[in-house]
Amino acid sequence: MKKVILSLSIAILLAAVMPAMAQQGAMKLGPQLGYGFDAKTLGVGVKFTYSLSDQIRLNPGFMYFLPKSEEMTYTDIDPITGQLIYETQSIKTTWWELNLDGNYLFGDEDELCFYGLAGLNVTGVSVSYEATGELDLDLSASTTEVGVNLGGGVQYPLTDKMSGFAELKYTAASTDQLGFAAGLLFSL
Repeated sequence: MKKVILSLSIAILLAAVMPAMAQQGAMKLGPQLGYGFDAKTLGVGVKFTYSLSDQIRLNPGFMYFLPKSEEMTYTDIDPITGQLIYETQSIKTTWWELNLDGNYLFGDEDELCFYGLAGLNVTGVSVSYEATGELDLDLSASTTEVGVNLGGGVQYPLTDKMSGFAELKYTAASTDQLGFAAGLLFSL
């Protein structure tokens, strides 16, 4: 009789615990599009999720923002020769982000659910400047900064193997940026 009660107790315990661990180890991968409000350009990237439990998951991702170029042309008159001078200046800026976020899900991942996110960010920014005309210059500089991400998002299953997501996050660093991203996640 003790063995029957013990076996029944273990079965009930497993029945209670197993659904809580159902999402553990689940992995998803997919493309994302974004917009950086400081970079002022569209970004393309990839996002991966790994579920540690039903409510907690790791979320590394990469976003490359399309280069932003500005070109200006100036004309002036040389005060000594009286000749017309043309000068062209161009500035090209490139951004990328590498993120490692943690998500806390408010709800079931198999339904519409909201999530909070916090994590680390590494941002790289490159700027090149070129001037042609009276004075020819070609300068460039780049920096890589580490920051902290805070934000939230929403995820909705579109099929049993594909989900759509949208998120808004703020990166606090010397290259502060508010960013929006949306994309698809496919179960692996």
